[in-house]
Amino acid sequence: MYKKLEELIDMNQHHLNVLGVSHPTIEEICRCSEKYGLHSKLTGAGGGGCVFTLIKPGTDGQIVDKLKTDLIQLGFQCWETSVGGHGIFHHQHSHDIPDFNKLHDINV
Repeated sequence: MYKKLEELIDMNQHHLNVLGVSHPTIEEICRCSEKYGLHSKLTGAGGGGCVFTLIKPGTDGQIVDKLKTDLIQLGFQCWETSVGGHGIFHHQHSHDIPDFNKLHDINV
């Protein structure tokens, strides 16, 4: 799953750059993360100046620290966050709809 997500992140960022909504500093961040085998893209449609980098579970913390150090030295700010939630559900019948109050958070 992560391999496909990394591929889609790279493709999307490339398309955004070709469309002209990226920026040289965003491309610099993407190249920097690529150096460590990580994948980054701008967060929206462009112009906002924010980029996210996908950190797969099990990624060596030293790689993340090195990337953060490089980015800070280049004058960028770094924030760490996580994504979690119930994910996506496909329901064929109304009785298949889960009771979200009984579900536990799942980190992806």
